[in-house]
Amino acid sequence: MKKLVVLVVSTLLAVTVLAACSSDDRPSWANEADSIGQARQVIEWLNDSNYDRVVELSNGLFTVDALQTSLSPILSDLGDFQEYGDVATEFVDENEQDFVAVGQAAVYENATVVFTISFYEGGELCGLYVK
Repeated sequence: MKKLVVLVVSTLLAVTVLAACSSDDRPSWANEADSIGQARQVIEWLNDSNYDRVVELSNGLFTVDALQTSLSPILSDLGDFQEYGDVATEFVDENEQDFVAVGQAAVYENATVVFTISFYEGGELCGLYVK
């Protein structure tokens, strides 16, 4: 129960921070449907342990070793992927570096987690968090 409360509070805090920095004027590259599709593709690659694809998309921000070390234990404890849950997107203009952030809930056999995945214009992955 404590983990659920921490998860909910963390998610609400992340959404509040994103909303405070966001803009309602979304450029065409940051459209909601495409952003959700990109985020779900990253989640599928992570579920399949296809870390090479994630690294390619991040333009070197992440390494295969770092992703394996940090995410493999978490994902294996979650069990099999079941379905996607709620999703939200925010366009953020931060220090002249625009990006779109997608908060995507994912239901697994043993738990539900929220992925926050961010992309720069052109689809470059610039952020990846799992809560």
